[in-house]
Amino acid sequence: MISKLFAKRPVLKPAPAAAPHACEGLDGAVLPFSPLITELIAMNAHTRHLSWLAQREQCPDEFRTAAHALLSELLQAWKHQTGGCGSIDDLLHDPRPLHSLGVPAPRNPAAPHTVGARDTH
Repeated sequence: MISKLFAKRPVLKPAPAAAPHACEGLDGAVLPFSPLITELIAMNAHTRHLSWLAQREQCPDEFRTAAHALLSELLQAWKHQTGGCGSIDDLLHDPRPLHSLGVPAPRNPAAPHTVGARDTH
């Protein structure tokens, strides 16, 4: 019984600082709630610490391979969003309105067009 009184007790550690919000760094952009935008927000949240990790680890070949795959996916998705007109430069520079890129206005996401669907107009 006395041994229980003198047993080591776990040391309580303070809670970690609150993690930044997932949308932090998106400059207050109005973002629609959609699976596409949700995935991009998640990607943003998951990549925040890359610079910090890259300062501590050296694996440039593996980094380049993984980064290439990620950028290829982003560029392919951007091309779908811009009707094939988008380029990597559009994503690397400050965001500009789509009309300044010569991209047609996006379709209404509430009524997506599916391949093979008949128009009823």
